[in-house]
Amino acid sequence: MKKFWIVLLSLGLIMAFSVPAFAVDVKFNGEYKVQGIYEDNVTENNAFGKNQGSSLTWQRLRIGTEFKVAEGLTLTTRFDALERVWGAPRSVYPTAQPVNTLGTSNSGPWRDAESQNIAFEQAFATFNAVYGVFKVGYQTQGRFGTAFGDNGERDNGPRVKYEFVSGPWNFAGVWDKIDGARNNPAYAPAGAMDIDIEKYQMYGIYKWSKGEGGLLLVYQNNTSKSDPVLGTDYRAQTYTANPFFKGTFGPVYVEAEAAYVWGKQQSVVVPLTGKYDQDRAGYYGYIMGKVDLAPFYVGAAVFYVSGDDGQDTSKNKSGPGTGTDFNPCLMMLNYDLYRLGGFAGNTASPYGFNTSDGSGMNNVYAYHIFAGVKPIPKMDIKVSWTLAGFNETSTAANGTTNPKPGQSKDIGNEFDLTATYKIYDNLTYMVGAAYFMTGDFFNGAPGVNATTKSDYLLTHMLTLSF
Repeated sequence: MKKFWIVLLSLGLIMAFSVPAFAVDVKFNGEYKVQGIYEDNVTENNAFGKNQGSSLTWQRLRIGTEFKVAEGLTLTTRFDALERVWGAPRSVYPTAQPVNTLGTSNSGPWRDAESQNIAFEQAFATFNAVYGVFKVGYQTQGRFGTAFGDNGERDNGPRVKYEFVSGPWNFAGVWDKIDGARNNPAYAPAGAMDIDIEKYQMYGIYKWSKGEGGLLLVYQNNTSKSDPVLGTDYRAQTYTANPFFKGTFGPVYVEAEAAYVWGKQQSVVVPLTGKYDQDRAGYYGYIMGKVDLAPFYVGAAVFYVSGDDGQDTSKNKSGPGTGTDFNPCLMMLNYDLYRLGGFAGNTASPYGFNTSDGSGMNNVYAYHIFAGVKPIPKMDIKVSWTLAGFNETSTAANGTTNPKPGQSKDIGNEFDLTATYKIYDNLTYMVGAAYFMTGDFFNGAPGVNATTKSDYLLTHMLTLSF
């Protein structure tokens, strides 16, 4: 009898301690994506005959969960599972690679064993306090305004954010730590402490019935390459002003964004050879307009990102990258193509990404024209043309994917055709084709005279969202 009461008491205690957990309200959201890709001529080079084509299929399952613990208090998590190329080995690299290193990024679905199993990218608490809302923990970073210049698809890291909303106004203060920069083993000896990247940000956004506009101000302190033992006290202190605008005027939609970065940075040099300060001064501008003539629509976009010719060592004029979230084409500036590797976005092909951390392109301009028709509500057929080129030539030290003196700045033209159909409200299927006409840049620097040819890509993708 005594044992019976002990068991009964134990069950009662378990139920009592479990009551708060039963009150938690849980919401799920997510996406499953699978895409097949075939590219005919990966290197844009005709010297190797017809053996430069490549194909693959990749997938990703993304699950987000929100736990409502109490009124005004939630815990949010997100993870990616089985993000990998079909049939690829578990891991290409035997050891983990730096997160923001071009060509070895852990964000690629074939790079890292963790990303091919379950990789938690976000975990943060949201709570109401002091007339506003706090969000503390690993969150999406690098998103503001339009998709141009944003790196939200790639950047998830430590963030403390306070947001205050009053009527149409939204104000926020943000402190970010950049993931992967802390005690970077490529530069830091064991025990070195002040080696990371921090961002201090504040923004204001005003919203009205048919649009919004805002301004983001950023101060970044970058000591990720400092090494006090070897004497390389590299530091970059930069400031960014980033305004944006979105608005609908009858059948016309317009969005625009600009950014200007300035400040000081020290050159990365071999110890004991001296150092010098550089002025940081880069910028970009982007504008897109779309006219809805249902069932037809037409639009155009143009953007410009400053570049550095490398001739004046006292200045760095490279602009912020175009971003990982901005994907106007199936080949050029397409982040998924870049990170899959061996395709248009790899380190040898500049019409994908040419910044050192894979955050888009700088030193580039482009014109983008598109048109489409929705013959039925569930179908969207779209065609586009994009012309792109570089703004500056540069020395080899300024990046191997930028044109050298005397080399053409013409990247080329791309024609895209896509058709998207909603099988269900939450399930879409897309088929697409792209044709890339290589520009004279691919002929190489003077005296190289490479043999190039155009390239095409075929793709289809199934996306399930919930």
